[in-house]
Amino acid sequence: MKLLPFLIPVCLIILGYVLWKFTDEESWLFGGGLIGGIFLIIAFLSLPICRYKAYNFEMEYMAAAQTIQTQRASGIQIESAALTQKIIDINKEIASIKFWNEDIFDWYWPDQVANLKPLE
Repeated sequence: MKLLPFLIPVCLIILGYVLWKFTDEESWLFGGGLIGGIFLIIAFLSLPICRYKAYNFEMEYMAAAQTIQTQRASGIQIESAALTQKIIDINKEIASIKFWNEDIFDWYWPDQVANLKPLE
């Protein structure tokens, strides 16, 4: 199931090749190869981009957790509303990552990022 984003384009390429062999029309090979190739390139290029985004989010999470801890220890309430909004944004992102990590795009989101606990 995890290989589905990569298997679909490969199947399109193979289907285009098979249809081309049996029908002798180059449009099948061109259509299947072009569409499958584009999807395959997108799947391979989006993998490192998503992982970079996930690791970047992990660093943002750690910085926000440290800021919240420092703010609560100091007892200053000036930034309370801004930090509450930041907590909400980070928790929404964690929920989104957990959803996509349990789907067919599991390879795209590292488990260490998906296992982050929501901020309180």
